[in-house]
Amino acid sequence: MTVEPGTATTDPDLGHALAAAANAVENAVNELNAGTIDEHVFQARCLEAGIIKHDGVAYIWDWVNGMLYGYDGLQLVTLESTRAPTPEA
Repeated sequence: MTVEPGTATTDPDLGHALAAAANAVENAVNELNAGTIDEHVFQARCLEAGIIKHDGVAYIWDWVNGMLYGYDGLQLVTLESTRAPTPEA
């Protein structure tokens, strides 16, 4: 499959996977802020949630900069700008 901009907003299955990833990060943010996990566990959970394989494409979510990328094995494409939960300062 070729990576196309806008894919994340038109594919319902991918949309569900992205929502689950955002929920996982939000939970990790809440746990980090509550002090129930440390920064290493937080980073590991964000890494796990931020790489989504779907339909022959690896979607990589840059949580800090709010960008979603798609990689099909040949090219990395910026798909869209997003906002994800971040820890309190």
